[in-house]
Amino acid sequence: MVTGIDVSHHQGRVDWSRVAADGHRFAFCKATQGVTFVDPEFEHNWKGIRYAGLVRGAYHYATARLSIVSQAQHFLCTVGELGDGDLGLVLDIEDGKARQFTRIGHHATSVFALAFLAHLHRETDRTPIVYSGTSFARRLLRFDLLREYPLWQAQYTRKMAPDLLPVWPWTFWQHSATGRVGGITKPVDLNRFVGDESALRKMGACQ
Repeated sequence: MVTGIDVSHHQGRVDWSRVAADGHRFAFCKATQGVTFVDPEFEHNWKGIRYAGLVRGAYHYATARLSIVSQAQHFLCTVGELGDGDLGLVLDIEDGKARQFTRIGHHATSVFALAFLAHLHRETDRTPIVYSGTSFARRLLRFDLLREYPLWQAQYTRKMAPDLLPVWPWTFWQHSATGRVGGITKPVDLNRFVGDESALRKMGACQ
């Protein structure tokens, strides 16, 4: 499988040429959270991933009780126009310490995700991606409604693949949070893509 990483400001300043030299072919970076926060390393990461020749993606960490439209527009304005080599925008939907989506429940969480993804899809004309953990997805997301969107599944295990979700196969798999990669001094999330590099680059091509 093709390997990649995902980063935020928690990894510090990344040397993307060294990440590419280490054999990785794609990377996701955090762009936004809520309606005002922009990751301090986003601009450096977003440009650096492209200059290193990697397929790139950006993600928004969703907040349950803030306006979907305001969050989505903040995300879209921060990332700007997507180009060749850019994956669809990623909705990162998880509980965090506040258990925010658990508090609003299964139905409201699924409606939130669908509305957010639909807004991104309309505005970019590119299919967005859902990031979520296996346990969270099983408890709070409707697979039958979301399966048209590629799934980036988080599950840390030594198995060869994560546990499958009914009718919603994974496209990306975040399998470790303790990776060591050239060009990054701190631990980093490691990911795999389900297909080969040709399929990955096709997914990031202008549609």
